[in-house]
Amino acid sequence: MHVHNTFVMLSPSIYWACRDAQVPVVQTLHNYRLLCPGATFFRDGKVCEECTEHGVWRSVRHGCYRGSSHATAVVAAMLTTHRFLGTWSRLIEYYFAPTEFARRKFVKGGLPPDKILVKPNFVDPDPGEGTGDRSYALFVGRLSPEKGLHTLLAAWASLSNTIPLHIVGDGPLRAELEEYARQHGLSNVCFRGRLTWKETMAAMKGARCLLFPSECYEGALPLTVVEAFACGTPVIASRLGAMQDLITDGSTGLHFTPGDSKDLASKAEHAWTHPAILDAMRKQARRTYEATYTAARNYEMLLETYERAIRNSEARRAGLEVDRLNPAWRFESQ
Repeated sequence: MHVHNTFVMLSPSIYWACRDAQVPVVQTLHNYRLLCPGATFFRDGKVCEECTEHGVWRSVRHGCYRGSSHATAVVAAMLTTHRFLGTWSRLIEYYFAPTEFARRKFVKGGLPPDKILVKPNFVDPDPGEGTGDRSYALFVGRLSPEKGLHTLLAAWASLSNTIPLHIVGDGPLRAELEEYARQHGLSNVCFRGRLTWKETMAAMKGARCLLFPSECYEGALPLTVVEAFACGTPVIASRLGAMQDLITDGSTGLHFTPGDSKDLASKAEHAWTHPAILDAMRKQARRTYEATYTAARNYEMLLETYERAIRNSEARRAGLEVDRLNPAWRFESQ
């Protein structure tokens, strides 16, 4: 059985049912729920890891799950109970962490290092590499506080060059951001609203670069970055969370200091005024997608792990030693 998520009311009891039925389990770690009741490591506008450092009951006072202390207490009790029972350490053969950053966080949080494999998510169907004129910078995502949009618009207000910026997405900050753009005379900023996936991929293919100014860890793997790579679009991103692993500074994009609008403006202007550098980054971004983030490559990784999990289950029933991985082992890109 491959588990992608468990919801609070469903509970992790499914793992115990699989143990009784002698069905091996692998699980993808899409978010940080096993370590943080809010699942995001983000609270009050900034990164928060109090539950990793001091225990999950810290979350109750802040109501980190759905803004409710009572609901958060239910989540904290569930996590505490199943840690005590050894559910996370004993009943799952392997975990998939989509990035090395996520793996480090889960190892720090107590999951067995020899059970956590780095296997990224993938983009399918392949949208294909963009061949347009690449005439604007692009943001794609929810217009909410953790996405760093105030930093983005502040950076654009300080640019010495007029760089067109297209913002794709919707959310609670849209009206506020549009008003900020009006007040600061940002006529080069276009709010395009929510688009379909196909329309979003077309927007990425026409962009010179994707801007990813997020001020949170962005879950285990922000798929928008991988979609940009698939389109051959380099990414200028916060030096934070999974973005540090996904984007190679100077190769598939650039990093800037999270929340620093001046640093973001500097990196954006440098990229915009050096088209040869961006052209090399576009090629490398597409190569990175082809090597790591296609469905075919992930299918290989998936089947290999399923086979290992099945062998482990059979060996355990026969009283033999299981096939544990060296903690340093990784799937290697072809």
